[in-house]
Amino acid sequence: MPQSSVVRRRVGTDGSAVRSDLQEPLLSWDDRHDVRIDPPATSATCANPANGVASHSSDVKSPLGSPRPGEGGSRVWQHLLGSFVFQWAAWLGQLMVGARTRVLALGGSFASTLLLPPHARAPIRGGPHQVRGGVPALPPIKLSEPQERSLKLLQTRIDPLFENEKAEHKAALVELWELAYPGRVLTEEVEVAGWKEMGWQGKHPSSDFRGGGFFALENLVYYARTYPRSFQRIMRKQEGRRAEWEYPFGAAGVNITVLLISILDLRKEIPSTVAGRAFLNILPEHPTAFEDLYCVTFEMMDANWLELKASYMEFNVVLQATRAELERHLCQPSFSAVSDLPAFARLTAE
Repeated sequence: MPQSSVVRRRVGTDGSAVRSDLQEPLLSWDDRHDVRIDPPATSATCANPANGVASHSSDVKSPLGSPRPGEGGSRVWQHLLGSFVFQWAAWLGQLMVGARTRVLALGGSFASTLLLPPHARAPIRGGPHQVRGGVPALPPIKLSEPQERSLKLLQTRIDPLFENEKAEHKAALVELWELAYPGRVLTEEVEVAGWKEMGWQGKHPSSDFRGGGFFALENLVYYARTYPRSFQRIMRKQEGRRAEWEYPFGAAGVNITVLLISILDLRKEIPSTVAGRAFLNILPEHPTAFEDLYCVTFEMMDANWLELKASYMEFNVVLQATRAELERHLCQPSFSAVSDLPAFARLTAE
């Protein structure tokens, strides 16, 4: 399929088929309880493969929608089953080993591999493994001064909302446009189609940034500026066999920001998860560790999307698999830098 056709079906650049009130990201997170909240089924948008036009549907019964022909549907349900088994094993492990344990029961670690695509699976090498869903929090620790300073600086960036009236926020949005579309001047005549092409669900990105605030925009700008080849390849969906109904790149970026805040437990005064503690160990010496981890996660998510042969309604399953894969890597005893992650090499690949 020509690339332009994929983009048109993904974002509806003619503007005739995208609901003006579809403003939320693909999903949202409740960080107070660390649970995923799917949008109501009646808010789902469906694409007509015959003409590439997206339309609004009120009869969608499941956030997963109908599987695409081929292996995609069975793989998605395999991951859902794996997720259920894994959560059950984690809960059982907690009951068996008590609230003070720092090691997940072996059965839970094994079950977690069921959630991952084949390319993401690897033997468990021991050590603590923290995942969402039942693993006790680690006991409090005293941070070093560099850790405390770096963590507080990062946490101050999480909460500010995106405000289009602020000059700094507006300038960052313009920079994102210029990095995404070099030589393409941002004007009123082209901006609506351009933003939709980038994968925003409203006429302007400001509505989608409600989920991740200004921090989500900063991460996208960093990605485009620091790893332009990776950014352009994924934004334009240039690799692999793409779905008829692709995930919107911009909105997915907001979700990845929120996902990482949850994984790293950054809304706590001191992160209490193994992944969050591992991240704290590298943060003082790597001021852009969050941003680089964000870019790596985008690569991981897109690779999982292709591996699962997913379509739009299966995005939450892909994100869940990405979360499990990332937590798995962060919790390995050998993790000491973002560059240790296998997907990091793709960011700098020529």
